[in-house]
This record gives sequence, structure tokens and C-alpha cells, in this order.
Amino acid sequence: MINPTTKRGVLNDWDLSYDRSSGSDKERAVEGERTGTLPFMVLDLLTDEAWKGIMQRLYRHDLEGFIWILPWVFLQFQGSVLTIDALEQWHTDDYAECARAKRNLIAELDESEDIATMSWKAEWELATSLILWLQREAANRSHRRKRKPPPLPPKNVFNSFYDALCDAQEYYEPLKNVMQELKLARVE
Repeated sequence: MINPTTKRGVLNDWDLSYDRSSGSDKERAVEGERTGTLPFMVLDLLTDEAWKGIMQRLYRHDLEGFIWILPWVFLQFQGSVLTIDALEQWHTDDYAECARAKRNLIAELDESEDIATMSWKAEWELATSLILWLQREAANRSHRRKRKPPPLPPKNVFNSFYDALCDAQEYYEPLKNVMQELKLARVE
């Protein structure tokens, strides 16, 4: 979708939205069913719990899903053309297999510096940095789960992501200009 005023793209995914107007304590999925595209789904949603509809979708799931688009593009596309099906295991109807393949990618990141296609070599460090941020966030959540606290508020998730983007500028210099143009800043 394109914003007619700014002529910029708008990313939205209303089929995964929640209805907060029902007045109940629990948010309800608008359609009440599980949706999503496996290659871009977050690891938390590639679980039995999520597949059975028990897990609540959170703001961070959308943010993490966006990050999973980066390796999908950077490892398989030459410009805008799919040239290598490097993430073939992600494109499956088996959510557990997709989760395993994503965990394997995370495990191999330190050893695989030069795996992006030629078109995306410069951006691959950015993707690596953000995927490693996802891994750190997951470890923090795992540590917090032992105490059973509520999920982090979206503001805290965004600020952590913003910090990760600031750190990633070290690897991908154009990111600074993009962040300035978008007027990205921590939420107070």
C-alpha cells in the first residue's frame, strides 16, 4: 500500500490484528484463526503452543517478523530476482522444520560472514546484527520467564530495537541516514 500524501510504502497486516474494542480482558484475533507466512514468522509462533492458538500475539512478533524478511532477501535474491533457494527449508508447511532451519541459520551466523548474494553483501552485516539482537532478546525473555512477568510493553521492545539499529550503523553506514529521514527516536 502507498500513502497517497507522502508517496511512501505502508506495511500492514490486518489479518493478524486483535480487536480491543470487545470490552473483555482478553484480546481476540479478528478472524480467530492462525495466519501468517512461515518463512517470516517468529520462532515463538513456530511452536505447538502458538499453533494451537494458545499464545498471544505481541507487538514484538510483528517487529521480529519484519527482521526475518532480511535473510530471506539477502541470501536468495540477486537484485529483485530469486536466484538461489538457500532457505528452502523455511518454505514448508511444517512449522517445526521452519523453526529448526531458522535456529540453524542463527547458529551459523558467526561462521558465515560471506553468505549473502552479491547484490546484498553490504546489507548482510545489518541483517546479521539484527538477527543476533533477536537471539539476545530471546535469551532475555527466557531468563525473565522463570519469574513469570508480563510481556514487555511495546515501548520497551521498540527502544531495544532502536538501540540495536543504532549499534548496526557501525556495520551499515547508510542506516544512519535512513533513521534520520524516518525521524526514528527512542520512545519516552
